[in-house]
Amino acid sequence: YRPCADRQLADALALLREASDVLAGLDPVELSEGCLGESVAELMLVRRQVDGAAAVIADRVTHSREWAGDGSSGAAAWLRDTLNEGFGAVRSLMETGAQARAFPQVGDALRAGEIGVRHVAVVADAVRKFPRLRPHLHAAQTQLVDLARVREPGAFRRALIALCYRLDPDVARDDANEDRKSTRLNS
Repeated sequence: YRPCADRQLADALALLREASDVLAGLDPVELSEGCLGESVAELMLVRRQVDGAAAVIADRVTHSREWAGDGSSGAAAWLRDTLNEGFGAVRSLMETGAQARAFPQVGDALRAGEIGVRHVAVVADAVRKFPRLRPHLHAAQTQLVDLARVREPGAFRRALIALCYRLDPDVARDDANEDRKSTRLNS
């Protein structure tokens, strides 16, 4: 617990609310052409950073037991009720935070806005599909982030799967076969 960090978060949230109010009041028709695309890119960068912060803080909520004070059955239920979001959106937020914690370089890139939450979801999918490669993927975080920075999530998925097969072809093949069998059994 750091009161300074709590104050920084409160200040940042106040600034974000103020900026969001300004953005909500803008009429896009009145904006000058010439820098619209750059403005969209900058907004998306900020959105990625906010998404990253929300995910890592949601992960902290999960482990804090703060949710228990309201009588909720768990962090996901508390967040769902508090955020007025669907269970899937809340689980995705929590999983993104968990992956950011498990893969710190990926989490840092997300919070910096260099990659998006869908990139983190691709990493989570790869860990699920290739569970025995997790240590290899953890060791290859720099490479994962470098790939994610320059590829949209679909292309990143393909590049990450190819990387898994390069890291350990036999284990990747065996894990992929197990994943396919499990998918068929659960269908």
